[in-house]
Amino acid sequence: MDDSHHSASKGSVLFSMGKPPRLILAVILLTIVASGFLGYFGVRAMIGATNEQLVKNNPIHQTVTFHRISRGQLSGYDRSANLIINNRVDWLRAWDQTFCHTLIPCPATPEVDFSQRTVLAVFLGQRGSTGYEVKVIRATMDDSKTTVDLTLTVPGRSCTTGATMTYPYDMVDIPRTNGPVSFTIQTQTFNC
Repeated sequence: MDDSHHSASKGSVLFSMGKPPRLILAVILLTIVASGFLGYFGVRAMIGATNEQLVKNNPIHQTVTFHRISRGQLSGYDRSANLIINNRVDWLRAWDQTFCHTLIPCPATPEVDFSQRTVLAVFLGQRGSTGYEVKVIRATMDDSKTTVDLTLTVPGRSCTTGATMTYPYDMVDIPRTNGPVSFTIQTQTFNC
């Protein structure tokens, strides 16, 4: 029997019995250490990216204080409209449309500092009776948009309402925004 064949066979037997050469052990150990190191920092990077995405996708909504300018049942808007007003010209036009076609004399337009404030005007349009109201109840802002929550009150079936056309509206101002504004309406029925 050839001696070199015998020693190779003997080395194979030694390896299979759990005694691998030191070089192989060193490579395995380095691989484990390197994969643990990279795995740890790779997971940390993924966690950081995930948190950043969560913050971006779920921004914190900040409730903002608003000031009511006017609210009532008679406006000059016979169709529903939601206005976002950021300048004096549009404000004068909206005020004129709201009041100067329905009231004589036309009330003076309230002063608004449009460098600091935005006016939001909500009009329900024409309603066939009394008993309808619209009211801004909350405004929230995040880094990308403003959301305005409204309550629409409608008369219940058992309510006696006047057969008078109404044009409900609400006007508020909020801290200035140049971003998009969305309006959400929750309807509630007033039961008499």
